[in-house]
Amino acid sequence: MTKNVYIDAEDFSETHKDKFFGLTDQQPVCLRYGPVIKLLEVVKNEDGSINHAKVEILPDHKEKLKGYIHWVS
Repeated sequence: MTKNVYIDAEDFSETHKDKFFGLTDQQPVCLRYGPVIKLLEVVKNEDGSINHAKVEILPDHKEKLKGYIHWVS
């Protein structure tokens, strides 16, 4: 696992939505064949576009997850 990982924009939402299975501020996800992560912070550029998201690995997460997403390092 590297310090930076990349996910599809479709697998991320700044706000929680019903029937969305990606990473949100209220919903952790599992990186396919990797760890469970949760969103900590969204960092934006001056124009309001998203620069990157800061996440935390949850090594002992036991709850059922809604989403498993693809990623690359």
